[in-house]
Amino acid sequence: MGPNPGFSESSRHHVSSVIPCCLTKSNLKWFRADFLYGPLWAASLVTAVYALREHIGELAPRRMTLALLAAFVAAAMFVTVASIRYSNRHYQMSHPELNLEMSTPVLVVWTTITAGVSAAGWHFLGWLQLLIGSAGWTFRCLPRALSALYLVGGSASLFVYRAPDIEATVVMLGVVVNTWLGILFWKDRMGEKQASVIEASQHASQK
Repeated sequence: MGPNPGFSESSRHHVSSVIPCCLTKSNLKWFRADFLYGPLWAASLVTAVYALREHIGELAPRRMTLALLAAFVAAAMFVTVASIRYSNRHYQMSHPELNLEMSTPVLVVWTTITAGVSAAGWHFLGWLQLLIGSAGWTFRCLPRALSALYLVGGSASLFVYRAPDIEATVVMLGVVVNTWLGILFWKDRMGEKQASVIEASQHASQK
């Protein structure tokens, strides 16, 4: 079957350049990166702070409520950054004839906006870490070393907007803190299960 005479070569080229732009391996790679940095990271952050609030919220209700609010704001900032990056990339790939990737003003504006919103997210993340660290240190509801890491990481995260080079350090501190916190939650959960099993066995023996 020959080509459709009503479908010009330029039209076919335009469609082929627009439709597959969301299906290429490169674009899927960037989509996964945006999803990990944006929605997934945001959901994990809010979930972790909410769980920690349930754990120590009775001792420091105001600080943990403020920390949860800061987590929501930081999460919104990170999702916004991921959305801006994906939307900008999708538009550039959908309109290759504009050569936007070669436009200095577009790159400057795009980089400035994403860097600014990301820095705002790190700033609010710093506040929530300081709140959690101060609550853990004051009421001794977290290990001293973990509370200190929260305070150090939060202090550094506050100034990512001023010194972007420390972002990698803040990320590493966050990985250590979250891993440690996950281990504590896991041990606490296992302890509750063992206590419930012992209590159930004691009731059974009494009967």
